[in-house]
Amino acid sequence: MDIEEIIRIQNEFDYEHGWALKSNDTKEKVKLINKDLIGIFGEIGEFSNLIKKLNLDLERVKDIEFEANFSKIRGDLEEELIDTFIYLIRIANHLDMDMTEKYLYKIKKNRERFKRYEVDK
Repeated sequence: MDIEEIIRIQNEFDYEHGWALKSNDTKEKVKLINKDLIGIFGEIGEFSNLIKKLNLDLERVKDIEFEANFSKIRGDLEEELIDTFIYLIRIANHLDMDMTEKYLYKIKKNRERFKRYEVDK
């Protein structure tokens, strides 16, 4: 499955639940983007809290226990990250943004911008 299919599925889901942009009204766009930003911040906060707890264990527990703790919460980390991704898709949709096109444009710019930092291959 490619990114376009994932975006399509998410857009369908949002329409089915009444969470999609209903008009081209700028005020409505800004309100929905604001709600989704709050959602992103919440998801990133949850992800960060899990990492913070792991980081506290970093120097305090044995490696084997640390690995076990990481393994135990890995699924939670993945879920919070995907929730964040969903909100990014939603915001891009509110902006009527082609994520693939914009990504390819941005990676081209970044390749030029960060060329001097490339490591030897």
